[in-house]
Amino acid sequence: IAFTRVNEGPGLVPGLAGEIYIANHSGDTVRRLVEANPPKFFPEWSSNGERIVFSVGPDPGEGLGERDDRYQVYTVKADGTERQQITQEPNGAHFGTWC
Repeated sequence: IAFTRVNEGPGLVPGLAGEIYIANHSGDTVRRLVEANPPKFFPEWSSNGERIVFSVGPDPGEGLGERDDRYQVYTVKADGTERQQITQEPNGAHFGTWC
């Protein structure tokens, strides 16, 4: 299971600081995969279970825009390594999905 947890803490804006976590099917093993700054959202597993695609937004302290090139799509291996930016869209890219 991959999910976004919205945390609060020093340097985090409540409700806008998303971190990507993964958990086993029973939920008794939960591990943070990707830290919050800048916020990450909408994780989705690849069909082979090797990578997760997710969206990265701008730092909330920088102001948010509806069409914002700071929103882009990334992937990361399931162990948290090999993070790669996939998109560089001028108006931003919000939702990644596997085809």
